[in-house]
Amino acid sequence: MKRLILLFVLFAAFSCAGTGTQVLEPAESHALSLVSELSVPADPASLPDAERINLEGTAVKILAAKTAAIAPLLASLEDNPSGDKRMAIIRLLAMIVNRLPEGDARADTSALIEKAGARLMKSSVAADRHAGAILMALAAKSQLMPAAIELLDDDDLSNRTFAIRVLSEVANIDLGYFPAADASARKEAVKRWRYWWRQNENRAFYYMPDSNPILSALTSEAASIARSAGPYQLEVVDPDGNAVPGAVVAYSYFFTTFDGKGDKLQERTSTDENGRVLMTGKVVATGMQFVGAQVIIAKAGWRESGLTLAPHVLTKNSYTIRATIERVEP
Repeated sequence: MKRLILLFVLFAAFSCAGTGTQVLEPAESHALSLVSELSVPADPASLPDAERINLEGTAVKILAAKTAAIAPLLASLEDNPSGDKRMAIIRLLAMIVNRLPEGDARADTSALIEKAGARLMKSSVAADRHAGAILMALAAKSQLMPAAIELLDDDDLSNRTFAIRVLSEVANIDLGYFPAADASARKEAVKRWRYWWRQNENRAFYYMPDSNPILSALTSEAASIARSAGPYQLEVVDPDGNAVPGAVVAYSYFFTTFDGKGDKLQERTSTDENGRVLMTGKVVATGMQFVGAQVIIAKAGWRESGLTLAPHVLTKNSYTIRATIERVEP
């Protein structure tokens, strides 16, 4: 239990470091610093393990900053045209919003997100308008439907295709709209959709999570990542990079329920002739949450070494780790 408490403290802890001349509250200053460190050069799942681990470390800290991270994340999303970074930011925003209880904080957060989405949808850049529509889906009272209807009249084919797919999935109709049709044909179909929306915009269903395929996809993706712990490939080497065979590896996976009850999986194994060991993969039980792992590496004549593995939120909890241990001087 002491180790479980230690992990919680480790994963939630962060230092306060402000940048720039703007006077910010400590939490806001720290969140701004964290978001500035968020580097997403490609699809997170395709990054080398070392880069992915660094990215995940920053992402977990951003989530810990909660609502203080909302404004910096939105500003970064608007300022960075990279689709991969924008998608990572949107996923983080969705996780923060989903964890907020009903109340002023959730309402204020939704207002910030809607304003940012509205600004992006007015952009002359097609990718901005697409990102803006997705942001509208994250509001507590989803604005995805009106945003999608607005995109039906977009100059960009991919945006129009995205819009009708969303509308068709939610409303189960297409009203004769074809995104690749000529402008005059699309214009008449857009009129039909706008008329349909005037007749249906007061239906609560269209603002709820059940009618929000964007939020559903993001939530499902996050849940899929959270459902697994490991497997992890551990490589044990000496300071010169040579494999260390026969090292004992004891590891524990820690889990908790939302009411704070803890559980753990403990196993012990040893490295093979190449200094490697595969730490088992574990499917997280329903109602439990994986909060990290602790690894102890020991061998006679060598200094004991320890590792702490934080849970991932953007990519699967499975990667290769290299650990260095040193001989004890005689």
